[in-house]
Amino acid sequence: MGAATRVAEDLVDRFALETRVVPPCWYRHNTLVESLSALRDHERICFAPNASPSGAIDWLRAVGEVEQRMIQACARTQCSINQHRPDPARPWSTDPPLWQAFVEADAAGREQRVINESLADRTAARPVCVPAAR
Repeated sequence: MGAATRVAEDLVDRFALETRVVPPCWYRHNTLVESLSALRDHERICFAPNASPSGAIDWLRAVGEVEQRMIQACARTQCSINQHRPDPARPWSTDPPLWQAFVEADAAGREQRVINESLADRTAARPVCVPAAR
């Protein structure tokens, strides 16, 4: 078994996480894999030799927050001890021509704002010539 499996099983055992939080098919759900990986990384930081004194509490808060996220992810699939169900398919797709038009318009708008700001800065920096009083 790999390191990810050990991390997942260790968390399930340490925190008595139910199947509705981490089902046996956890490795087939990207949300769960990324959540468990984030917890592993967060735990390493919270308990590092140079960690903040509040590291342990930060770790427990993170476990609680991520547990809720995993419960939500598992609610979408309804996986059980005996059955895996795939994640729901994305119900939409990006329209490439609309995406390209958006990116081009956005880039042009940003470029124009930079030009306008540059011109405004130059105008504001010019000294005003006032005729001398006689």
